[in-house]
Amino acid sequence: MLKQKGPVAVICLLLAVLLLGCAAEPKTRPTPAGTLPGLETGTAESWAPAQSQSFPNTDYTLPDLTEQIETSIGNEPTAAPWTDETVPVSTETPPASETAAPSSAAPSSSGFPVSSPEDIPAPTNPPEASPLESILTRELENLDGVWSVYARNLKTGETVCIHDEPMVAASLIKLYVAGAYYETDPKAEDRNWCARADVMISASSNDACNALIDRLGMDTVNEFIRGRGDADSALNRKMLEKTDRENYITARAAGEILEDILSGRYVSAAASGRLLQNLKEQQRTWKLPAGVPDGVETANKTGELSDTENDACIVWSPGGTYILCVLSTELPNVMTAREEIVRISTLVYEYFNETND
Repeated sequence: MLKQKGPVAVICLLLAVLLLGCAAEPKTRPTPAGTLPGLETGTAESWAPAQSQSFPNTDYTLPDLTEQIETSIGNEPTAAPWTDETVPVSTETPPASETAAPSSAAPSSSGFPVSSPEDIPAPTNPPEASPLESILTRELENLDGVWSVYARNLKTGETVCIHDEPMVAASLIKLYVAGAYYETDPKAEDRNWCARADVMISASSNDACNALIDRLGMDTVNEFIRGRGDADSALNRKMLEKTDRENYITARAAGEILEDILSGRYVSAAASGRLLQNLKEQQRTWKLPAGVPDGVETANKTGELSDTENDACIVWSPGGTYILCVLSTELPNVMTAREEIVRISTLVYEYFNETND
């Protein structure tokens, strides 16, 4: 009987084996040891780059992102400035519709995009005005005439300039005449002409100034002025010359001349040193120098006309050396203006020494 049913029995046996195989539990691939390089364990929503995790078979190492983020979002004003290898980090998550597309910037050596200066938005809020600017603006707003003030603390860099416009120079123009002269004698070796330059500054001698203008030529002085980039300054007449032309300078330009003299950059170190000594020996000290306490060293150059009162001064104060220039013109009363210049000097001295001890 088995012989008769042999083929059928074999077929039935094969079908049974196939059915049992389909019902069995499928085999799985073994899990490889360890995790993917560069990823921390966790769900798909919370993975993050592993810090200082090296990739196998390469020399590449992920940078320490924690340190970069702390630097980039530090509190102002103590935050370290961004370098060209630091990408700004926002602590807010933008809406999906506002999410930026992936950056196309070329990667840096660390593998992260580098922002160029054009990519970093400019500040939207202007810098706050210096408290000194507010103090001086209030002081000047009710004064008669036209006023301009420049103040700069050389220790802190704080700078204020009010009404930065051309003003009648009076004898402040002599600072330019001296500079033009020392370009012809940068080492101050000509004793006779250097003596004229000395009294032109320390005693504000008009005769010495006119002699130097004659020697140099007015065009030479104006070329010196333009060479400094002082487009709003000009020598248009000699001292006390009767003409409708006027000489001009700005308070800022006068202040920058004094700073260059102090640092030895005005024409030459020798010329600057001699001019600084002239300014320290100034005979006219009843304006800006009169507004600081006794014993505080100053170096200044004044300028006066029938309706003009100017003074430009270096002050070596305990709170830091600073420069102050006050120019005023169209004055109905020059004596009142002189008193106001003394008061402005006192206000600036007190401000720099109260805030910068």
